[in-house]
Amino acid sequence: MSALLSQFVALIVVMSIPIVFAYLGIKHAVRLIILHRRGQSRRFAQKEKMFLTAVGFGNVVFVLLLAYGWFWEAHWVERVDVVVHTRVTHPVRIVHLSDLHLEGFGRREARALEIVRSAKPDLILLTGDYVSKETGHTYKEEVKRFFSQLEAPFGVYAVPGNWDGDARALVEGTPVALLTGETARSEIRGINVSITGGWYDMPPPTADSSADLTIYLQHSPDYLAEASDAGYDLYLAGHTHGGQVRIPGFGAVVTLSRFWKKYEAGLYREGRAHLYVNRGLGLEGGWAPRVRLFCRPEVTVIDLLPDAEEGQQRPVGLLER
Repeated sequence: MSALLSQFVALIVVMSIPIVFAYLGIKHAVRLIILHRRGQSRRFAQKEKMFLTAVGFGNVVFVLLLAYGWFWEAHWVERVDVVVHTRVTHPVRIVHLSDLHLEGFGRREARALEIVRSAKPDLILLTGDYVSKETGHTYKEEVKRFFSQLEAPFGVYAVPGNWDGDARALVEGTPVALLTGETARSEIRGINVSITGGWYDMPPPTADSSADLTIYLQHSPDYLAEASDAGYDLYLAGHTHGGQVRIPGFGAVVTLSRFWKKYEAGLYREGRAHLYVNRGLGLEGGWAPRVRLFCRPEVTVIDLLPDAEEGQQRPVGLLER
């Protein structure tokens, strides 16, 4: 079964649960009414009432979870601190943002910017999906307002996602430099850094072998093996939203990745390349539910430290991968 088909089946199963609860509740409520009219309610009433109570409780929990995910968790931004050991001679701090999906400028966006400023990063890197309309026009001014408040001494770089339309119009007049196949170079306290931006859903080009540190930005996380072969040290991506709705003990139901759960969120490694998949800040547009459950919006603070065998990361949201 393909990854996309598996995600579709899993989504159908999850979405069917509240429908089944509602159906059972209605069915047994109707049966209880019929039994009452036939004068048989005393014999069956206790059993039916207990069942209806259980079903009703399940429906109440479902509604409360939706309300929590809509009104609270979707705006409860988390700072996730990650340590990656790689080819640097001294620490370098990066703030990674992804999947803003701006539909206005509210407390979520204000809190994210507050976290970015407090982190005092050397670089700010963004990995796509800044709007929720494919035309890229509906919330263009809100995106520019957000971008205009991003500041880092060694640059702010971004790549487009699959929702951004004319992404260059989004960064025009802001400190953000858009990379679409280009490589930017910076020297951070003696470390020569190359930052290459890729197009969504296309394999990475060969890394700059002359750089001390090579970074690859792409919206999709599906090219870790290729990024490792191409010579990158760090690969940053988004796209999956960490599932946006996660099930305790299982994690993401839908990621829209061709590998489904393989790179759903967090830190991964293959060869020399470290991949970090950001859960995103906003909410998926289109058909997706306007909630987050067990998958808080994220601002990632990545500290690159001199090479060692392992990287370390805090748990992904409320769950460990």
